[in-house]
Amino acid sequence: MPLKFVAAVWSPPADLKWAVQMAWAGDTEATRWEDPNVTTKNGGTLSPDKYPDYADWLNSHIRLYEDEGIDLYALSLQNEPAFSQYFNSCQYTVAWYNDLLINVVPGIKSAFSGIKIFGSENMLLTEGKDENWRWFYHSGIKANTEAAANLDILTVHGYNDGVLPTSGSELVKMWSNHTGQFAEPMDKKVWMSETSGYTESWETKDGKPGAFALGLDIMTALNYGNISAWIWWQGSQSDGIGEYNLMKGITPGNKYFVSKHYYRYIRPGAVRVNATVSTEEDDLFTTAFTHDDKGTFTIVIVNAGETRSVSIQGNNLPDEFVMYRTNASGSEKCSLIETVKSGNDKSFVLPQNAIVTLQAGGDPL
Repeated sequence: MPLKFVAAVWSPPADLKWAVQMAWAGDTEATRWEDPNVTTKNGGTLSPDKYPDYADWLNSHIRLYEDEGIDLYALSLQNEPAFSQYFNSCQYTVAWYNDLLINVVPGIKSAFSGIKIFGSENMLLTEGKDENWRWFYHSGIKANTEAAANLDILTVHGYNDGVLPTSGSELVKMWSNHTGQFAEPMDKKVWMSETSGYTESWETKDGKPGAFALGLDIMTALNYGNISAWIWWQGSQSDGIGEYNLMKGITPGNKYFVSKHYYRYIRPGAVRVNATVSTEEDDLFTTAFTHDDKGTFTIVIVNAGETRSVSIQGNNLPDEFVMYRTNASGSEKCSLIETVKSGNDKSFVLPQNAIVTLQAGGDPL
Protein backbone atom coordinates (compact mmCIF):
# COMPACT_ATOMS: atom_id res chain seq x y z
CA MET A 1 0.00 0.00 0.00
CA PRO A 2 1.58 3.34 -1.05
CA LEU A 3 2.48 5.70 1.78
CA LYS A 4 0.21 8.76 1.89
CA PHE A 5 1.35 12.17 3.10
CA VAL A 6 -1.01 14.79 4.49
CA ALA A 7 -0.24 18.35 5.60
CA ALA A 8 -1.97 21.03 7.68
CA VAL A 9 -1.24 24.77 7.79
CA TRP A 10 -0.84 26.44 11.19
CA SER A 11 -0.61 29.97 9.82
CA PRO A 12 -0.36 31.77 6.51
CA PRO A 13 2.67 34.06 6.12
CA ALA A 14 2.48 37.21 8.23
CA ASP A 15 2.22 39.50 5.20
CA LEU A 16 -1.02 37.76 4.20
CA LYS A 17 -2.67 38.28 7.58
CA TRP A 18 -4.81 40.87 9.30
CA ALA A 19 -5.54 41.41 12.97
CA VAL A 20 -8.81 40.01 14.30
CA GLN A 21 -11.26 40.56 17.12
CA MET A 22 -13.33 37.41 17.48
CA ALA A 23 -15.27 36.17 20.51
CA TRP A 24 -15.93 32.64 19.20
CA ALA A 25 -16.17 30.76 15.90
CA GLY A 26 -19.82 31.65 15.32
CA ASP A 27 -19.28 35.32 16.09
CA THR A 28 -21.19 37.34 13.46
CA GLU A 29 -19.83 40.59 14.89
CA ALA A 30 -16.15 39.64 14.53
CA THR A 31 -13.94 42.25 12.93
CA ARG A 32 -10.62 42.14 11.05
CA TRP A 33 -8.32 44.91 9.92
CA GLU A 34 -4.90 45.60 8.44
CA ASP A 35 -2.12 45.71 11.04
CA PRO A 36 1.61 45.72 10.18
CA ASN A 37 2.42 44.17 13.55
CA VAL A 38 0.59 40.90 12.87
CA THR A 39 2.86 37.83 12.84
CA THR A 40 2.34 34.15 12.22
CA LYS A 41 1.83 33.70 15.98
CA ASN A 42 -1.01 34.67 18.33
CA GLY A 43 -3.86 34.22 15.91
CA GLY A 44 -4.79 36.89 13.44
CA THR A 45 -6.64 35.92 10.29
CA LEU A 46 -6.10 35.67 6.55
CA SER A 47 -6.75 38.95 4.76
CA PRO A 48 -9.83 38.61 2.54
CA ASP A 49 -7.81 40.43 -0.15
CA LYS A 50 -5.17 37.69 -0.16
CA TYR A 51 -7.06 34.54 -1.15
CA PRO A 52 -5.24 34.20 -4.52
CA ASP A 53 -1.89 34.86 -2.84
CA TYR A 54 -2.62 32.21 -0.24
CA ALA A 55 -3.50 29.67 -2.95
CA ASP A 56 -0.24 30.50 -4.73
CA TRP A 57 1.72 30.14 -1.48
CA LEU A 58 0.15 26.75 -0.79
CA ASN A 59 0.82 25.59 -4.35
CA SER A 60 4.48 26.55 -4.02
CA HIS A 61 4.79 24.30 -1.00
CA ILE A 62 2.98 21.43 -2.69
CA ARG A 63 5.58 21.74 -5.46
CA LEU A 64 8.36 21.58 -2.87
CA TYR A 65 6.99 18.20 -1.80
CA GLU A 66 6.87 17.14 -5.44
CA ASP A 67 10.51 18.14 -5.87
CA GLU A 68 11.34 15.65 -3.09
CA GLY A 69 9.34 12.90 -4.79
CA ILE A 70 6.26 13.26 -2.58
CA ASP A 71 2.80 13.66 -4.08
CA LEU A 72 0.81 15.22 -1.25
CA TYR A 73 -2.40 13.26 -0.74
CA ALA A 74 -4.38 15.76 1.31
CA LEU A 75 -4.12 19.30 2.68
CA SER A 76 -5.84 21.25 5.44
CA LEU A 77 -5.98 25.01 4.88
CA GLN A 78 -5.93 25.70 8.63
CA ASN A 79 -5.31 23.71 11.79
CA GLU A 80 -7.84 24.39 14.60
CA PRO A 81 -9.29 27.61 13.11
CA ALA A 82 -11.16 28.61 16.28
CA PHE A 83 -8.08 29.23 18.42
CA SER A 84 -5.51 31.95 18.89
CA GLN A 85 -2.30 30.39 20.21
CA TYR A 86 1.05 31.80 21.30
CA PHE A 87 2.59 29.67 18.56
CA ASN A 88 1.78 29.75 14.84
CA SER A 89 -2.00 30.02 14.54
CA CYS A 90 -4.75 31.72 12.58
CA GLN A 91 -8.43 32.25 13.33
CA TYR A 92 -11.53 32.10 11.17
CA THR A 93 -15.17 32.56 12.00
CA VAL A 94 -17.52 30.00 10.50
CA ALA A 95 -18.37 32.44 7.71
CA TRP A 96 -14.72 33.27 7.03
CA TYR A 97 -13.83 29.57 6.90
CA ASN A 98 -16.49 29.05 4.23
CA ASP A 99 -15.01 31.98 2.31
CA LEU A 100 -11.60 30.34 2.63
CA LEU A 101 -12.89 27.12 1.05
CA ILE A 102 -14.77 28.94 -1.69
CA ASN A 103 -11.97 31.31 -2.68
CA VAL A 104 -8.76 29.32 -2.10
CA VAL A 105 -9.53 25.69 -2.98
CA PRO A 106 -10.21 26.32 -6.71
CA GLY A 107 -6.75 27.83 -7.07
CA ILE A 108 -5.23 24.70 -5.56
CA LYS A 109 -7.37 22.24 -7.50
CA SER A 110 -6.60 23.97 -10.79
CA ALA A 111 -2.92 23.20 -10.23
CA PHE A 112 -3.26 19.89 -8.34
CA SER A 113 -6.58 18.33 -9.25
CA GLY A 114 -5.94 15.11 -7.35
CA ILE A 115 -5.21 16.59 -3.93
CA LYS A 116 -7.83 16.16 -1.21
CA ILE A 117 -8.86 19.08 1.00
CA PHE A 118 -9.69 18.22 4.61
CA GLY A 119 -11.13 20.32 7.43
CA SER A 120 -12.18 21.95 9.61
CA GLU A 121 -9.88 20.30 12.18
CA ASN A 122 -11.96 21.83 14.94
CA MET A 123 -12.58 19.87 18.13
CA LEU A 124 -15.10 17.01 18.21
CA LEU A 125 -16.28 18.54 21.49
CA THR A 126 -17.74 21.46 19.54
CA GLU A 127 -18.54 19.75 16.24
CA GLY A 128 -20.40 16.86 17.89
CA LYS A 129 -21.59 17.69 21.41
CA ASP A 130 -25.36 18.07 21.77
CA GLU A 131 -25.34 21.74 22.74
CA ASN A 132 -22.57 22.73 20.30
CA TRP A 133 -22.78 21.07 16.91
CA ARG A 134 -25.35 23.47 15.43
CA TRP A 135 -23.12 26.51 15.80
CA PHE A 136 -19.70 25.57 14.49
CA TYR A 137 -17.77 24.95 11.28
CA HIS A 138 -19.30 21.73 9.98
CA SER A 139 -22.80 23.08 10.43
CA GLY A 140 -21.78 26.18 8.49
CA ILE A 141 -20.17 24.12 5.75
CA LYS A 142 -23.26 21.92 5.45
CA ALA A 143 -25.42 25.03 5.00
CA ASN A 144 -23.19 26.40 2.23
CA THR A 145 -23.26 24.18 -0.84
CA GLU A 146 -20.32 25.93 -2.53
CA ALA A 147 -18.08 25.55 0.51
CA ALA A 148 -19.19 21.95 1.02
CA ALA A 149 -18.36 21.10 -2.58
CA ASN A 150 -14.77 22.28 -2.03
CA LEU A 151 -14.16 20.13 1.06
CA ASP A 152 -13.40 16.46 0.44
CA ILE A 153 -12.97 15.09 3.98
CA LEU A 154 -14.48 16.18 7.30
CA THR A 155 -11.92 16.15 10.09
CA VAL A 156 -12.03 16.73 13.82
CA HIS A 157 -9.53 16.61 16.62
CA GLY A 158 -11.26 13.94 18.64
CA TYR A 159 -9.73 14.10 22.06
CA ASN A 160 -11.18 11.55 24.38
CA ASP A 161 -13.39 11.07 27.40
CA GLY A 162 -11.71 7.77 28.31
CA VAL A 163 -14.90 5.93 29.22
CA LEU A 164 -16.56 2.78 27.94
CA PRO A 165 -18.27 3.27 24.57
CA THR A 166 -21.76 2.40 25.81
CA SER A 167 -24.75 4.04 24.14
CA GLY A 168 -25.01 6.68 26.85
CA SER A 169 -21.39 7.83 26.88
CA GLU A 170 -20.62 11.40 25.89
CA LEU A 171 -18.09 10.30 23.29
CA VAL A 172 -20.59 7.98 21.60
CA LYS A 173 -23.14 10.80 21.47
CA MET A 174 -20.64 13.21 19.93
CA TRP A 175 -19.50 10.79 17.23
CA SER A 176 -23.12 9.78 16.52
CA ASN A 177 -24.17 13.42 16.19
CA HIS A 178 -21.30 14.12 13.82
CA THR A 179 -22.15 11.12 11.68
CA GLY A 180 -25.89 11.79 11.57
CA GLN A 181 -25.72 15.55 11.15
CA PHE A 182 -22.73 15.96 8.84
CA ALA A 183 -20.89 12.93 7.45
CA GLU A 184 -23.94 11.07 6.16
CA PRO A 185 -25.95 14.06 4.84
CA MET A 186 -22.89 15.48 3.08
CA ASP A 187 -21.66 12.02 2.01
CA LYS A 188 -18.10 12.71 3.19
CA LYS A 189 -15.40 10.60 4.77
CA VAL A 190 -14.35 11.45 8.31
CA TRP A 191 -10.88 11.59 9.85
CA MET A 192 -9.68 12.10 13.39
CA SER A 193 -6.69 14.16 12.31
CA GLU A 194 -4.81 14.81 15.55
CA THR A 195 -4.41 12.57 18.62
CA SER A 196 -2.66 13.15 21.90
CA GLY A 197 -3.45 13.21 25.60
CA TYR A 198 -3.00 9.50 26.40
CA THR A 199 -0.36 8.43 28.90
CA GLU A 200 1.80 5.31 28.68
CA SER A 201 0.15 3.66 31.67
CA TRP A 202 -2.35 0.96 30.83
CA GLU A 203 -5.12 2.25 33.07
CA THR A 204 -6.53 5.75 33.46
CA LYS A 205 -4.85 7.48 36.41
CA ASP A 206 -5.55 10.85 38.03
CA GLY A 207 -7.98 11.67 35.27
CA LYS A 208 -5.45 10.99 32.53
CA PRO A 209 -6.54 8.26 30.09
CA GLY A 210 -3.99 5.56 29.36
CA ALA A 211 -3.34 3.09 26.56
CA PHE A 212 -6.41 0.98 27.27
CA ALA A 213 -8.63 4.07 26.96
CA LEU A 214 -7.00 4.73 23.58
CA GLY A 215 -8.17 1.31 22.41
CA LEU A 216 -11.70 2.07 23.56
CA ASP A 217 -11.71 5.51 21.94
CA ILE A 218 -10.56 4.20 18.55
CA MET A 219 -13.30 1.57 18.81
CA THR A 220 -15.86 4.32 19.48
CA ALA A 221 -14.67 6.44 16.56
CA LEU A 222 -14.87 3.49 14.17
CA ASN A 223 -18.28 2.23 15.23
CA TYR A 224 -20.05 5.55 15.83
CA GLY A 225 -18.00 8.09 13.87
CA ASN A 226 -17.37 5.76 10.93
CA ILE A 227 -13.89 7.27 10.63
CA SER A 228 -11.47 6.16 7.94
CA ALA A 229 -8.30 7.61 9.52
CA TRP A 230 -6.95 8.09 13.05
CA ILE A 231 -3.80 10.21 12.96
CA TRP A 232 -1.37 10.66 15.83
CA TRP A 233 0.24 13.97 16.72
CA GLN A 234 3.69 12.37 16.66
CA GLY A 235 5.06 8.92 15.99
CA SER A 236 8.27 9.15 17.97
CA GLN A 237 10.60 11.38 19.96
CA SER A 238 14.03 10.76 21.42
CA ASP A 239 13.51 11.55 25.11
CA GLY A 240 10.66 9.23 26.04
CA ILE A 241 7.00 8.42 25.45
CA GLY A 242 4.76 11.22 26.61
CA GLU A 243 1.16 12.12 25.83
CA TYR A 244 1.96 13.12 22.25
CA ASN A 245 3.83 10.14 20.79
CA LEU A 246 3.87 6.36 20.41
CA MET A 247 7.57 5.51 20.55
CA LYS A 248 10.89 6.54 22.09
CA GLY A 249 13.14 6.50 19.07
CA ILE A 250 12.37 3.10 17.54
CA THR A 251 11.26 1.57 20.85
CA PRO A 252 7.47 1.17 20.96
CA GLY A 253 5.29 1.63 24.02
CA ASN A 254 1.85 0.56 25.20
CA LYS A 255 0.01 3.04 22.97
CA TYR A 256 1.94 1.78 19.96
CA PHE A 257 0.79 -1.79 20.51
CA VAL A 258 -2.80 -0.73 21.14
CA SER A 259 -2.75 1.25 17.90
CA LYS A 260 -1.20 -1.73 16.09
CA HIS A 261 -4.32 -3.79 16.78
CA TYR A 262 -6.08 -1.42 14.38
CA TYR A 263 -3.36 0.02 12.13
CA ARG A 264 -1.61 -3.25 11.26
CA TYR A 265 -4.67 -5.33 10.48
CA ILE A 266 -7.35 -2.90 9.21
CA ARG A 267 -5.82 -1.67 5.97
CA PRO A 268 -6.88 1.03 3.48
CA GLY A 269 -9.72 -0.36 1.39
CA ALA A 270 -11.20 -2.43 4.22
CA VAL A 271 -14.95 -2.05 4.79
CA ARG A 272 -16.57 -2.20 8.22
CA VAL A 273 -19.28 -4.83 8.58
CA ASN A 274 -21.94 -5.24 11.23
CA ALA A 275 -20.60 -6.75 14.44
CA THR A 276 -22.49 -6.95 17.71
CA VAL A 277 -21.87 -8.35 21.18
CA SER A 278 -24.35 -10.59 22.96
CA THR A 279 -23.85 -10.11 26.69
CA GLU A 280 -25.73 -8.64 29.62
CA GLU A 281 -22.66 -6.63 30.64
CA ASP A 282 -21.68 -3.31 29.03
CA ASP A 283 -17.97 -4.05 29.02
CA LEU A 284 -17.28 -6.00 25.83
CA PHE A 285 -16.88 -4.21 22.48
CA THR A 286 -16.05 -5.22 18.93
CA THR A 287 -15.63 -3.96 15.38
CA ALA A 288 -15.09 -6.00 12.20
CA PHE A 289 -13.77 -5.36 8.69
CA THR A 290 -13.50 -7.23 5.41
CA HIS A 291 -11.07 -6.46 2.60
CA ASP A 292 -12.16 -7.97 -0.70
CA ASP A 293 -8.94 -7.24 -2.61
CA LYS A 294 -6.74 -8.78 0.08
CA GLY A 295 -9.22 -11.47 1.06
CA THR A 296 -8.93 -10.65 4.75
CA PHE A 297 -11.40 -10.60 7.62
CA THR A 298 -10.43 -8.71 10.77
CA ILE A 299 -12.17 -8.50 14.15
CA VAL A 300 -10.97 -6.30 17.03
CA ILE A 301 -12.34 -7.02 20.50
CA VAL A 302 -11.87 -4.93 23.65
CA ASN A 303 -12.69 -6.66 26.92
CA ALA A 304 -13.14 -4.04 29.63
CA GLY A 305 -14.52 -6.58 32.10
CA GLU A 306 -13.37 -9.70 33.90
CA THR A 307 -11.74 -12.69 32.19
CA ARG A 308 -14.40 -14.45 30.11
CA SER A 309 -14.94 -17.06 27.40
CA VAL A 310 -16.37 -15.91 24.07
CA SER A 311 -17.16 -17.39 20.68
CA ILE A 312 -17.38 -15.89 17.19
CA GLN A 313 -20.60 -16.53 15.31
CA GLY A 314 -22.05 -15.25 12.05
CA ASN A 315 -22.76 -15.88 8.40
CA ASN A 316 -19.93 -16.50 5.92
CA LEU A 317 -17.22 -16.29 8.57
CA PRO A 318 -13.78 -17.80 8.00
CA ASP A 319 -13.35 -21.13 9.76
CA GLU A 320 -10.42 -19.89 11.82
CA PHE A 321 -8.61 -16.74 12.89
CA VAL A 322 -5.12 -16.00 14.15
CA MET A 323 -5.25 -14.20 17.51
CA TYR A 324 -3.01 -11.28 18.53
CA ARG A 325 -3.39 -9.98 22.09
CA THR A 326 -2.28 -7.15 24.37
CA ASN A 327 -2.93 -7.54 28.09
CA ALA A 328 -2.91 -5.28 31.14
CA SER A 329 0.22 -6.81 32.68
CA GLY A 330 2.38 -5.99 29.66
CA SER A 331 3.48 -9.59 29.12
CA GLU A 332 1.63 -9.62 25.78
CA LYS A 333 2.09 -6.74 23.33
CA CYS A 334 -0.01 -7.43 20.25
CA SER A 335 1.55 -10.89 20.56
CA LEU A 336 0.67 -13.91 18.44
CA ILE A 337 -1.26 -16.18 20.84
CA GLU A 338 -3.04 -18.99 19.00
CA THR A 339 -5.42 -19.93 16.22
CA VAL A 340 -9.10 -19.89 17.19
CA LYS A 341 -12.07 -21.31 15.33
CA SER A 342 -15.41 -19.65 14.63
CA GLY A 343 -18.64 -21.26 15.69
CA ASN A 344 -21.01 -21.41 18.65
CA ASP A 345 -19.16 -24.35 20.23
CA LYS A 346 -15.65 -22.94 19.63
CA SER A 347 -14.99 -20.63 22.56
CA PHE A 348 -11.72 -19.00 23.62
CA VAL A 349 -10.62 -16.93 26.60
CA LEU A 350 -10.35 -13.14 26.76
CA PRO A 351 -8.27 -11.86 29.69
CA GLN A 352 -9.44 -8.97 31.85
CA ASN A 353 -8.83 -5.50 30.35
CA ALA A 354 -7.28 -6.86 27.17
CA ILE A 355 -7.41 -6.05 23.46
CA VAL A 356 -7.53 -8.81 20.85
CA THR A 357 -7.31 -8.79 17.06
CA LEU A 358 -8.53 -11.82 15.14
CA GLN A 359 -7.11 -11.98 11.64
CA ALA A 360 -8.14 -14.34 8.83
CA GLY A 361 -7.16 -14.52 5.19
CA GLY A 362 -3.43 -14.06 5.20
CA ASP A 363 -1.19 -11.02 5.44
CA PRO A 364 -3.23 -7.80 5.30
CA LEU A 365 -0.19 -5.82 4.16
